Amino acid sequence: MIVPKEYIAKLNSIPFHEVSLGYTTITIYPSKSIKRMLLSDIEHLNNKFFVIGNEDLCGDLLCIDTSIDSLPVYLVSEENDLETDYISFSFDNFMNILNMLKDISTDRENPVKLEKNPVPEDLKNYFLNQIIISNPDCEMQFWEGLFES
Repeated sequence: MIVPKEYIAKLNSIPFHEVSLGYTTITIYPSKSIKRMLLSDIEHLNNKFFVIGNEDLCGDLLCIDTSIDSLPVYLVSEENDLETDYISFSFDNFMNILNMLKDISTDRENPVKLEKNPVPEDLKNYFLNQIIISNPDCEMQFWEGLFES
């Protein structure tokens, strides 16, 4: 399966390609950089994941699963034998999460700013609850980790 053109258009239409909160930056690659992962040694991932970005804290890749129409998003760790963590039910939902995170990250884009302006507990809980509600069975460790220093 090829990444549908409407998702490429959505990717190109977002007003940002990076969200930073404290020590972590999530980068979404421009569509011209999207590529199919070369995972020939891992059969269950072969020919179904496209890399759409990365997060810089651990260096994990953000990938969409093209074998499912909603294009769920996974975090793929190259250091841990391509271990996958399911982090969003769909590409659309992932973009909604990033938009919420972008709002939260205002004046918190680096560790110094975050220390001076910590995320209020109720805002953090609201953000995490929205992810839980909109992403059944999502692994929350990645999202929770954004708030750890």
